[in-house]
Amino acid sequence: MAPPPAAAPAPLPQTPPPPPPVTWVGPPLPPPPGLPPSAHRTYYGAARLPGGRGVVAVGGAAAFAAAPGEGARPRLLLLDGLWSAAGGGGGAWARGRRLYWPADTPFGTLVVPPCAQQRGGGGGGGPPAGVVFDSAHAEERVALAASTGPVAVSFAGCGGRPRLPPRRAAAAPPSPPPDYVVSFFYDHATDTLRPL
Repeated sequence: MAPPPAAAPAPLPQTPPPPPPVTWVGPPLPPPPGLPPSAHRTYYGAARLPGGRGVVAVGGAAAFAAAPGEGARPRLLLLDGLWSAAGGGGGAWARGRRLYWPADTPFGTLVVPPCAQQRGGGGGGGPPAGVVFDSAHAEERVALAASTGPVAVSFAGCGGRPRLPPRRAAAAPPSPPPDYVVSFFYDHATDTLRPL
């Protein structure tokens, strides 16, 4: 009696292809305020994210995948710098001010301000936009590959009308209702909250 035939070797796992790179929109720019000139960085005003995730721009806001331990909510940044890095692995990077979710602060039980409830996130009495807090917390080097795309943020103190971040107010075209509303500033160093 002959031995059973040997099993065919298992195919080797294939490494998935790398994601397509970020595409820079527009020419290189001088470093934004607060970022030093560097021989290893080329700054840009906007970047097209791969996979149809949209275009993010300096002065706008973007959502990023949550960092380990942060839960399922996206990390939100008001972008103030975008650059490509030379050497050391290169890559496309962002810098921005972090917007905090109330649940990530001692003020997690804060109710949605009436002004956010009235405005709604979907327009026409839809659900309220996500309430987040502005902060001075700068995220210095965030991989653009982790961005899930641009988001619309409205800075709306409860006594005033919605307004865009100051850097975009002059050139901002009309936009759809915001994804997120900021009515408070959270000081992450002292755990204090104040209205805008």
